[in-house]
Amino acid sequence: MASVVLVGGGDLGAALGSALQASGHAVTVASAADEFVPGRTFDLLLEADAVVVADDDAELRYLANDAAAVRGIPMVWIDAAAGEVGAAFDEHGVDYRDLRAPGEPAPAIDAPAEALVDEATRLTAAILDDPAAAAGTVRTWDGDAFRERHLTRADARPGSLEERTEIPEPDASRSVTAPQLAKLLAGATTLGVHEAVPVLLDVREDPEVSFVTLPGAVHIPIGRLPERIDELRDEVGADAAIVVYCHHGVRSSRAMGMLERAGFTRVRHLTGGIDAYAVQVDPELPRY
Repeated sequence: MASVVLVGGGDLGAALGSALQASGHAVTVASAADEFVPGRTFDLLLEADAVVVADDDAELRYLANDAAAVRGIPMVWIDAAAGEVGAAFDEHGVDYRDLRAPGEPAPAIDAPAEALVDEATRLTAAILDDPAAAAGTVRTWDGDAFRERHLTRADARPGSLEERTEIPEPDASRSVTAPQLAKLLAGATTLGVHEAVPVLLDVREDPEVSFVTLPGAVHIPIGRLPERIDELRDEVGADAAIVVYCHHGVRSSRAMGMLERAGFTRVRHLTGGIDAYAVQVDPELPRY
């Protein structure tokens, strides 16, 4: 039984929730106004196998898309105003941003609500069963039935999550690989290492840290870093050697920039995040 987070209310959301439950899914309904908001999406999706969005707010679809991509799960959406149902899965090369950029107008098509719910239910089952085949599927109502097309990696466009979060490494002075970090953490016992053991700064969210962490790391979620920078400066000093890490290296790069702008002089971030450390250094670390 798959666990699905359903975002969206109203009659359409209620009908879709009932259809998903009837299909054998465990459905958690998240309030778009109070729960599924920036900064809280990771917690809601931590145990989910997919997120399904039935809401008229386009920004909510982008938020769900990006949260699903970070979490590594698929997203299915209903855009009732466009008569459209689709499935995105960033790990398979396509996401909602590849279909439509923010502000880009969508077609205005009046599709039957029952047909939209049926298609979204089928597409949810399809992407959970065979994500490689279903990812990028877009079905649009033509007045009588749904016509289908598929987005592929060739459809990636500027503004897609992959492009927005790709972190170029400008030079070795601002990044450290997982094997390099392992040597640094070993300190003077490792031949050829002449640097002090760095302070580790973990900028992930609480549920991530409770699942896996690197020993001795200072934990400050990136959303709270601006308000706690002075605390960190008092604790370790602005000239301390710091290595920031997150899950894959996206948030840590941003946090590194915050620290540099605040006057920290010896900050680097872990390329590939704790996931790279688990793959390249310590395979006993759990991955998510």
